[in-house]
Amino acid sequence: MRFVPLKSLEQQDIQMLHRIRERLIKNRTVLSNQIQGLLAEYGLVMPKGINHLKAHLPSFLEDGTNELSAPARRYFLGLNEKFDEMSVQIKSIYSEKLRINRQHEVCQRLSTITGIEPIVATAFYAGIVDGKAFNSGRHIYAWLSIVPGQHSTAGKPTLLGISKRGNTYFENTVD
Repeated sequence: MRFVPLKSLEQQDIQMLHRIRERLIKNRTVLSNQIQGLLAEYGLVMPKGINHLKAHLPSFLEDGTNELSAPARRYFLGLNEKFDEMSVQIKSIYSEKLRINRQHEVCQRLSTITGIEPIVATAFYAGIVDGKAFNSGRHIYAWLSIVPGQHSTAGKPTLLGISKRGNTYFENTVD
């Protein structure tokens, strides 16, 4: 039987920071979609995406010729302030994770691997706990649930492409 190694308090703190960031990003996306949907009801349409919202919303609020009423402008201004506040919090957490990466030798070594950015390195450091628990890189991929699909018939296994059911957090750690 394999036992899960305990995380240190520092690793728990880092993992908590990653989870807070993930929640903030989800909430900011929800808010962005709501703002864009509400603007569309007033006939103010823009392409999807956070960057388009940042670019278009201030001009919509300043333009006195559009369909927005005075209360609607106030509401959108409040939503925009909340959106900006979330963006500042996300950037603050990003800076904190970069600081953590610079302080830990393990994170710095992980960052030297092609495809592992400093933020992903801190997530690995917090999530994996002790790399000695894995016999090979294949075991780490299995832990992340990044494994090839398999189809077997008549006792003959066929490996398929990599499944997309893995730990999505590690895919989405870069803004």
